[in-house]
Amino acid sequence: MKRRTLKAVSLLLSFSLICPLTFISSAVYSLADTQGSKDYTIISPYEDINWDTWGTYKTNLHTHSKASDGKFEIPEMVEVNYAQCLDVLAMTDHCVVHQGCNKDPEPVPIISYYAILKKPKILSQERYQQI
Repeated sequence: MKRRTLKAVSLLLSFSLICPLTFISSAVYSLADTQGSKDYTIISPYEDINWDTWGTYKTNLHTHSKASDGKFEIPEMVEVNYAQCLDVLAMTDHCVVHQGCNKDPEPVPIISYYAILKKPKILSQERYQQI
């Protein structure tokens, strides 16, 4: 008996949650349609891409250096990724804004003590040009 009651209550709750949302969304949709203020044309952001010339890239999109909580300095990270033939390296240190691997990272005050006190190493301009 308890199982049937539980099923009935859960069905009733599910129905009561779905019905008002359906009513509201259809009301908003028809209101926008009657006013003619919305354009529902879908435009592909990829329509101008020539897929015959498009290439693939080896990437590392999430890397932390010693500027936050990583294990290595920025030049070491760049060299390791360069040795692995990566095309893209995204430095995603916490509380640090990177302007590139050859410029000093800008720490967010108070939060990133290492970047403020220890001043992380950067890639030399000469090595940056070589890479």
